[in-house]
Amino acid sequence: MAFGTVLSRITGVARTAAIVAVIGFGPIADAYTIANAIPNIIYTIVLGGAITAVFLPQIMRAIEGGVEKSFTYTNKLLTATALALLLLTLIAFLAAPLLMNIYGPADWPADVRNTANTFARFLLPQIFLFGLFAMLQQVLNARQHFAMPMYAPIANNLVVISVAAALLLGINGSRSGTLSETEVVLLGLGTTAGLLIQVLILLPALRSIGFKFRLDFKFKNAGLLKPLKLALWSIGFVAVNQISYIAITRLSASANVATTNLGETSIGFTSFQNAQLIFLLPYAVITVSLVTALFPRMAKAANSSDDSALRTHLRVGLDGILMTLLPASVFSFFTAPYLCVVLFARGASSLDESLATGQLVQMFCFGLIPFSIYYLLLRIFYSRENTSVPFYLNLSLNVIALGGALIAYQVLPVQSRVLGLVAAMVTSYIVSTAITLLVVRKVTRGLGLGRLFRTVTKSLLVSLVIGGVCWVSLTSIAPEVTNDMFRNLIALVVASIASAGAFALIWRLLGIRNLRFSKSG
Repeated sequence: MAFGTVLSRITGVARTAAIVAVIGFGPIADAYTIANAIPNIIYTIVLGGAITAVFLPQIMRAIEGGVEKSFTYTNKLLTATALALLLLTLIAFLAAPLLMNIYGPADWPADVRNTANTFARFLLPQIFLFGLFAMLQQVLNARQHFAMPMYAPIANNLVVISVAAALLLGINGSRSGTLSETEVVLLGLGTTAGLLIQVLILLPALRSIGFKFRLDFKFKNAGLLKPLKLALWSIGFVAVNQISYIAITRLSASANVATTNLGETSIGFTSFQNAQLIFLLPYAVITVSLVTALFPRMAKAANSSDDSALRTHLRVGLDGILMTLLPASVFSFFTAPYLCVVLFARGASSLDESLATGQLVQMFCFGLIPFSIYYLLLRIFYSRENTSVPFYLNLSLNVIALGGALIAYQVLPVQSRVLGLVAAMVTSYIVSTAITLLVVRKVTRGLGLGRLFRTVTKSLLVSLVIGGVCWVSLTSIAPEVTNDMFRNLIALVVASIASAGAFALIWRLLGIRNLRFSKSG
């Protein structure tokens, strides 16, 4: 499962690098990035939080009533969700210009805004596809089938990489970060086609567990009312996320227009999102894989009112996050400038733009541990079918992020505004995780803070060694990050091998056992 996640994320980064080579980091790049983000945003606001946090426990509860009953319930759930997704997609498609006005900055030039609207029309059908994939993934996860949903995004990424390669090799050979109408259509359609392939790849896995989807409109007395009520809090949860997200999208894209007008290095929403993608790599590989495996066990423990088992699963998750992600965040901090130049400094993007993205990654690294712990802690409430507490916790996170973002944008110079937005996000992660820890400690009647302190101490020691080894490896080969791609790549490879070796050695010296979360329940 973890290997599939790693491969998926690697191809995802390659996909991002290919797109950046075509469109660069300027305002046109922001137009595509924002238009491509909106389908996922809308899906997540209306149904995403409900599907991932609420429907899995409901499907697992139905499984306890037998295979046939669970499949009948799942078909009703899928039918109701598909109808909602179709309606949502149609409304969003018709409102494409309005959506771009909400998320795009007011100072976009007319040509950029027109391009953004065109992108949106080709990309908004992804709303339906995102929802369908998430639902089918939950059906598989509820039956302990995790592999195919982890591998499916790889096909998506390969399709988009192929489209970007066609643009680079072919249509007009542009390297200025501008796109013709034909290129806009190809990139928009290709991006949506990739997600369609990602959904279709799940069908063989569903057949392997004996599940056959049939439209079932018999919703009366089907037991859908309870997940709907629980989903309302989850919908509120993700809707609150948009308070800060809309602000950051508009502010970062506006900062990009300002830097472009001043003739300075382009740094805007595309830079922000690509930095966030790199920041989330270890989170996706470790945290998501860990929590994906633990959450069904947590839900089972909660359904059985087994608080002891629930605390055990939580402690296993915290140990796993601290012992792996703290060293990973240190490694990412030192390697970020080299990695961003290797990935992005080609085609329509420059060395300075790539280095600026690397600085954003470094700032994000300070939020990796709190963000991952926050994600895990919320599963305590979801496993108990409590969606109201996460809503209020998330509200505090977004209020902090929004306030920090507005202050940063006003007080910082143009070239530093996006970096300030990232700092505001990281601050919100840290503060909100501290609050959530206090709440969870009360709910679970203890977290075993003594053990947690020992884990943090060991992880800090490992991270100090990793940081020293990584810094020496990088600076001995490439003291400065330049356009010498070969030297940058060699420095990254050597630093990675040396850091991995140091990580394994110090684990052995400290007597740290492997984290076997799969046997925790």
